[in-house]
Amino acid sequence: MLTGISSPFSPILLTASLGGIFFIVPRINKKLLTSNLLILFFSFLALYLVIASVSGVFNQHLLHPKNSYYPIVRGYVSSFVIVYIFYLLGVYYSSINKFKYLISVVMILLILSVGFTLFADVIGLTDSYQFNAKKIIGERKGGLFANPNEAGQQANYCLATVLFGILVYKRKIILGLLIAPILYSSFITFSKAALIVSVLLLALFVFFGVSNFLKFKTGNRILVVSFLFVIFSTAIVVPSYFNNNILGNLTVGQKYRIMNTIGLASGKIDARTTSERTVISEIGIKNILKHPIFGSGLGSFHRLKEYGLGVHNSFLMVAGEAGILPFAMFFLFSVLVVLKSFWIQDPTIKIFFLLVLTVMYLQVFMPTHDALSDRTSNAFLGIIMGFLRVKSYNKIRFSN
Repeated sequence: MLTGISSPFSPILLTASLGGIFFIVPRINKKLLTSNLLILFFSFLALYLVIASVSGVFNQHLLHPKNSYYPIVRGYVSSFVIVYIFYLLGVYYSSINKFKYLISVVMILLILSVGFTLFADVIGLTDSYQFNAKKIIGERKGGLFANPNEAGQQANYCLATVLFGILVYKRKIILGLLIAPILYSSFITFSKAALIVSVLLLALFVFFGVSNFLKFKTGNRILVVSFLFVIFSTAIVVPSYFNNNILGNLTVGQKYRIMNTIGLASGKIDARTTSERTVISEIGIKNILKHPIFGSGLGSFHRLKEYGLGVHNSFLMVAGEAGILPFAMFFLFSVLVVLKSFWIQDPTIKIFFLLVLTVMYLQVFMPTHDALSDRTSNAFLGIIMGFLRVKSYNKIRFSN
């Protein structure tokens, strides 16, 4: 309860993370314990919390009556710990050339998470939703934490990791067979962002595979050609199968979300296709323009006073609650982490990081306002920054 990690094992997880930091620090080169990216991210997060908290004291009238300061703060404070332990793990395993082992462990955990979504009915999770304070609609699968949007995020993080695994691990056929159930787990959440990002990940994987074709070894070249064949074959078969065997079994609500997803993917952005997020964003932008320097205060965009819901965009949330400076730092960090990932020479690592960042920004940061305390995103940010730090250090060291 005191950690901000949304799981029944919160105290254990946070304690393990703190213990892990003290255990792993002596095993790492002192020059690698921090990085410019890590300092920038922590500086942004700290500045956001300070400015938003002070601003909130002077803008009590802008806060929704149901806003609660403590749960918001505890979630973000825990983010410092989670990001840092995974940063250290990224540094450590990159330093000993076992980065792929670290990702394999993450992949297994994500596959287990997807399993909870797929087999929710079998293991009784669906029934347990009835006792959850945040009960979800029965026609959308919510995974372990009874939240269909989070389940969709887990599915696509898992998809990104499995696609990476297909390129670098030996059991390529087994991993390839996992793609279908992972995509299905994304589908049954009926999360519009999840459905769009799932397709986008496959398209990006094909694009990066083709564009880096000559850089791959012979085995991966054959793999890319095979993957292209499977993708095009599936694109021909699936639409007909969907219309004949699945569409008729969907509820009215499910069909409605599918149609809105298609509309959103085709560029139709309005209140209906975005579940009123455009309306919420318009309110948020107006509030930002009223208080552009120091924002409206912590929590004001987690639940807008005028609407009763959060702004559903982490960039708008930062700008709205803490003003222009934290927003600029967050934006700069985002640009740098994407560019540094794009400049990685190893094509498999580059593809993996860009796929993960696609999920992080398009499915977590852009459509939600609590992404900075999303634990899977925290973990991946830490891992990516850790890897980048080691590669940067080695490049400087070997060039001297």
